[in-house]
Amino acid sequence: MRPDPFVHDRDTGRRFFAFDMFGTLVVNTIGTTQPIFDVMCTYYPGIDPVEIGAEYVRIKKEFKETHKNKELPIDTIIRRIDERFGTHNDPDEMEQPMLRHTRIYGPAPGAKETLGYLKDNGYRIGVMSNTRYHHTTLEGILEDYGLLEYIDRVVTSADLGIRKPEPFVYNSIAEALGGDVRHCFYCGDSDSKDYYGPLAAGMKGAALIDPEMKAPVRWKIRSIGDLPSLFEGDRS
Repeated sequence: MRPDPFVHDRDTGRRFFAFDMFGTLVVNTIGTTQPIFDVMCTYYPGIDPVEIGAEYVRIKKEFKETHKNKELPIDTIIRRIDERFGTHNDPDEMEQPMLRHTRIYGPAPGAKETLGYLKDNGYRIGVMSNTRYHHTTLEGILEDYGLLEYIDRVVTSADLGIRKPEPFVYNSIAEALGGDVRHCFYCGDSDSKDYYGPLAAGMKGAALIDPEMKAPVRWKIRSIGDLPSLFEGDRS
C-alpha cells in the first residue's frame, strides 16, 4: 500500500499544492452556463443565436477530431465565428464579461479556510484548470471571492494548449510554483484528471473531492473544507 503522502515536508521549501478550479475552488451557483453563451451572443448583433450555437458546436467537434487532448481556447473559437459571420471582435475583451461578469460561479464552501491553512503552513499554492479561458480571467474570478491572495500561480489548459490528464500539465504547474512535481500535492473533483492523473505524473499525493465518498480511491474527501483533516496525523 502506498505510504501516507499527506505529511508536511520537513523542508518548507518543498511544500507545494495545486488545485483544480471549477467544481473545486469555485462552484456553479445557478446550475447552468447559459449566461456565458448569452453574453457571447451580444457581440454578434443581428445574428440568430441558434446559428452561433451551431457554429460553436461545429468548431469544437472539428477540433476534437483532429487534436487529441489539445485545448481549443475561446479566443480561437471567437476568431473562427468571426470568420464565419464577417464580424470583428476582440477575444481578450470578451473573456471577462463572458466568464467573470456573469457571476455564475461562487466560492466553494471551505475553500478560503483550506487555502489559508495551507498558506499558514508555508505552501506555495497553484491552480491548474482545464478550461477554454486564460489564466487572467480565472485570476479575476478568484479575486472576486477573496481567494487570489492565497494563490501564487494560475495556469490553464488554454495557456498550455493541452489538457489534463497529460503528465506535462502537472509538471507545468509544479514548475510554475518553483518546485518539483514529486513535492506537489493535487486536489480536484475528477478522478481521472485530479486523482489518477496527478499520481501517474509523479505528484506526491492527490485528494479527490467526492461528496458521496463512493469513488474507489484511497484519498477522498467530501468537500474542499475537509482537506486539512488529511494532515491531522502530522505534528511536524
